[in-house]
Formats: sequence, structure tokens, C-alpha cells
Amino acid sequence: MAQEPERVSLAVIAREWGRIGCIGFGGPPAHIALLRRLCVQDRGWLAEGEFEDGVAAVNLLPGPASTQLAIYCAWQLRRAAGALVGGVCFIVPGLVVIVALAAVFLATRPPGWIEGAALGAGAAVPAVAVVAALGLIPASWRRADTGRARAPRLRWAAYLLAGGAAAATVGPWLVLVLAACGLIEVAVRGRGRPRSHPPAHPAGAVLVSTAGGNAAAGGLAALAWVAFKVGALSYGGGFVIIPLMQHDAVHTYHWMTASAFLTAVALGQVTPGPVVLTVAVVGYAAAGAGGALLAVLLAFSPSFAFVLGGGRHFDRLRRNAAVQAFLTGAGPAAIGAIAGAAIPLAMSLTHLWQAGVLALAAGWLVGLRRRVVSGTTGAAALGVVAFLAGAPVLLAHTPRSPSTACLSAGHQLPPPAPRSRPSPCRRGSECTPSRCGAGRKARCWDSCQLTMEAQAGRHRPGRPPRRCRGPTTVPCCGNPARRSSGTRGSPSTVTGWPASATSAPMATTISGSGR
Repeated sequence: MAQEPERVSLAVIAREWGRIGCIGFGGPPAHIALLRRLCVQDRGWLAEGEFEDGVAAVNLLPGPASTQLAIYCAWQLRRAAGALVGGVCFIVPGLVVIVALAAVFLATRPPGWIEGAALGAGAAVPAVAVVAALGLIPASWRRADTGRARAPRLRWAAYLLAGGAAAATVGPWLVLVLAACGLIEVAVRGRGRPRSHPPAHPAGAVLVSTAGGNAAAGGLAALAWVAFKVGALSYGGGFVIIPLMQHDAVHTYHWMTASAFLTAVALGQVTPGPVVLTVAVVGYAAAGAGGALLAVLLAFSPSFAFVLGGGRHFDRLRRNAAVQAFLTGAGPAAIGAIAGAAIPLAMSLTHLWQAGVLALAAGWLVGLRRRVVSGTTGAAALGVVAFLAGAPVLLAHTPRSPSTACLSAGHQLPPPAPRSRPSPCRRGSECTPSRCGAGRKARCWDSCQLTMEAQAGRHRPGRPPRRCRGPTTVPCCGNPARRSSGTRGSPSTVTGWPASATSAPMATTISGSGR
């Protein structure tokens, strides 16, 4: 018999759940094993059947399953107070570590060996995605295998292919594909059965995802939407967040480059705690430490809401035929999405030596079936070796503006400080549609060298400088207008925003040999 909830103090919950958050390397399997050992085997707080029911119930919910299980076990001991204390203590240790690593790896000019480690670890991410998908296939296949009938197995394969194709091609619409697969399976299995209440979250996923695509225009609103989508609409385990976030973070809002996103995913694998903490790195790239905290808060809030609001109904959730049918359809689609994400992730590799690291990582993880943490850290070590051997390790980061990430539409920079003489720069120029999105104006901080014309004070957006003899130093976001002095081809220095207006003053030096 399990102990009464009141007999376990909040201090004990904080200590034990915090300990699991510190040593929980290896993702959901490691977290579940640690929670079982603590709550069932060592302390006897929960019966084996109660724990298994919790595991089955959280697997029916969207969002990070192991985090929801940690919250649910603490809820079983002290209800709402226990759930809040246990969940926070489980999440915070990994959050502190991953934000600290993000500050190092996403710095504007990190040391060369850091860049090498980031590129090496990022090169292993496509193999990690494949391993994660392969690990989810057996349980999902058993759910679809209902006997000798071939139709359920054919639908399972179709859902798998649909999810993979969506992750590789349509990116931001992946949520709709997952929900559609689940609803199709609900409709197929519901024919000829008495009508039952449909699952609450699938329909909500369709409505929210349809509205959210237009509501998030940029900035913190966009970050909030992406983080909420990760926490509330991701089915199939923590790794499905990769296809959900990649397109938004890299292509839609330009918070980070493709290489930096690979680094973010790798950091989520080598740090303890939930894999969904990868969203903290994306938030850091978008808006610094505050963005990381906002992203984590919104990504994990749905998990707390599911347990606090529905923990007492988890037994009925398991018996709900519509929920079971929805997961039977959305589950394989999510697995296909995880595997399909490996394609754009592999295409994001920027250096030839990374392909070799990817091949070694694939052999280690897929062929030898070693642990993900060892494979990712080993790939990072190979990246350091590549740097020491003289291989190129330039990691293209997107610099951040004072308030949020560069290339996010709708962001305004602080006004320039008063000057004794007028600045020769024109601010707020419109960027090219290919860089910032068609019909949208933005401050393109990372494309200074492409948006400045260092000749006779002329500015041609999107074109490189021409006939520039001698070095021309131009601060980022400063666009030459009409220079008060200087002649064509002579060295000149164009000043823009004052140093106090940026979090890290940046300058682009264009050495000119005239084209």
C-alpha cells in the first residue's frame, strides 16, 4: 500500500525531485527509471500499479511525458503543492545548466574550441533523431496491431509517412498533420460504435494552431506561441519538438541560424532534465535570459495544467476509446516527424568534416546502440579535435538586438543618443524579401555586409559593396547615406547607433579591392 500523501513533506519532495533533475541524463527512459526506483522501490510511496497507470496516462497527453510523470508522482503525494514543488525542482537544475551553456555557445565570438565542440555535437543531432524515432516504433506498432486485420497496420504506415513528409517539407504546419492523423483514426474507429466524448486536446490543437500562425507576428508574441506549441501540441515524446521548432526558429523568425539550432538540440541532449529544455536555448537566442525563462514557463505550463486539472481523471482518460484512437493515429505521425526532421537537420551541416562526425555518430548510436549522451559528447570532442587540427569551425550565429533576436519583424531599436553633429547614417532601411520575408520590414543586423554600399554614399539593399578601396568599418545596422566628407574609393568610417544602444557593439570590416 502507498503511504498517505500528507506523510511526505514538501522539503523531501523538493530534495528528491531536485536530485533527479540533477542526475537525470539520458532523457525520458532514465527519468522514468529514477522515478520508479524512488517512488515504488526505495520509498514505497506509490504502488507499482499506480505508477504504471501514471506512465500510461501521461503517454496519452501532449507534451513532455517524463516531466508530466514527475509532476504526477509528486501530485499523488501532496496534491497541488507537491506537484508544483516537485515539477519546479525537477526542471530548474537542467534549466540553469542549459542557459549557462547557451550563453557560452551562442556568444557572438566564442573561442574556437567552443565553436568546434558546438559544430561537432550538432553534427550528431540527425543521428540522434533517427535513434529517437526507432525507439518509439515498437510500442506504437503494438498499439496498431489489432490482430490479423491489415487495415490498421496500413493506416499506421500511412500516418508514419505523412508525419515524416510533413517534418521534411511543410515545417510550421506539422501540428495540423499530427492532429489530422489522430482525428482520422478517431473517425475510422468510431464507425459502428456508440458516440463517446472526443478527446479535448486534439480539436483544440487544430483550432489553436490555425489561429496561432497568424497571431504571432514577431517578437515576444512569436516566442510565446512557439513555446506554447512545444508544450501543448507535441505528441510522441520530447524529441518531436525539433520539427515543431526548427522552421520557426530558423526560417520564420530568424532567431538563430541552422547551425546554432543544431547546437541547441545537442545541448538539450547532454544536459540533465527534460529534453524539452531545448526551448530555453531558442528563447535565449531570441531574447536573452529573459526569453529563455519565458519560453520555459510557457512550454511547461500545459504539463502542470494537465496534471493539476486532470490528475484525478487519469484512470478515465486511459479507458476513453476516442483518446486511445487519437494517439494511435497521432503517435506514428509524430514518430515519422522525428525521423523526417533528420533530413533538414543533416542539410544544415555547414562543413565537410561534420559529415564524417555524423557518420561516426550514426554508427555509434544506430549500429552499436550506445547511449545518446555518450554519442553527443563524443561528437563534441571530435569537433574540438577538428579545431585543433586546423579544420574550419566558423559557427554562423545571428547576433541579438537589445530587445530580441535580429530579423524578427516589428522590432524597434532604441533611439540614438543626442550628438553634437548629425549622424551620416540612415536607419530603418527595408531589407530584401529573401532575407526578411516578403512584404515585411525588419532590422537585418546580421546582413550588414550585404546591405551597405560603400561608394559615394549610395545604399543598395541586398547588394554587396563595390569599388571599395581600403578598409571601411561600418557598425552593424548603420547604413551609409550621404557622407559629409570623403571621396569615392577613399577609406571612410561610417558611424551608426551609439555603443550604448546595443548589447554587444558589432562592426563589419569590409576590405575592399574593388570589383
